[in-house]
Amino acid sequence: MNPAEHLIILVSIIIGLAVADLLTSFHHLVRARDRVRFHWLPMTWAGLIFLQLIQIWWVYFYVLQAEVWRNYFAYVFFLLVPVLLFLIACWVLPDRESDDGSPIDLKAYYLREHGWLFGLVSLGVAVQVASELLLGHAFLQPARLIQGSAFILFVSLAWTKNLRYHAGATLVLLGLFVSFAFVYTVRLV
Repeated sequence: MNPAEHLIILVSIIIGLAVADLLTSFHHLVRARDRVRFHWLPMTWAGLIFLQLIQIWWVYFYVLQAEVWRNYFAYVFFLLVPVLLFLIACWVLPDRESDDGSPIDLKAYYLREHGWLFGLVSLGVAVQVASELLLGHAFLQPARLIQGSAFILFVSLAWTKNLRYHAGATLVLLGLFVSFAFVYTVRLV
């Protein structure tokens, strides 16, 4: 087994656990729908995180062909991205609430947890860029403009509680994600 095969198995396990947690949280919300006050922001972010998990797993299959992963420290650093995505997936929706019949307010949950959520997402973008630099990718390239813009928006989302700002930034980030996925991920085929 070469290092790429070894690493993709570990990455697949971490991403699989993240997808399982995200889908389980969604399942519990749907099951408790009579008690849930749904809000579009956390649901949109759950969908975006799900798409990011799938995208990163697919992209890493190609990225892992690089020889740099024979270095232990590059290997550990590289694993930070899926680990952060796991934490983000666990954070984006509430865990199963108690069965005491109390309501589950997704808007309140989002406002309570947005600092941690977007702090982790910001860190994930920074680690992703650093991982790409370890691979020898140029720092100055068009993808960095999208990543830099996203990073700034994520940091601002971690700090502000203004729901209108969150709504606008979420729509902008949705557009950035789609454009990034379309322009950079589709090329790997």
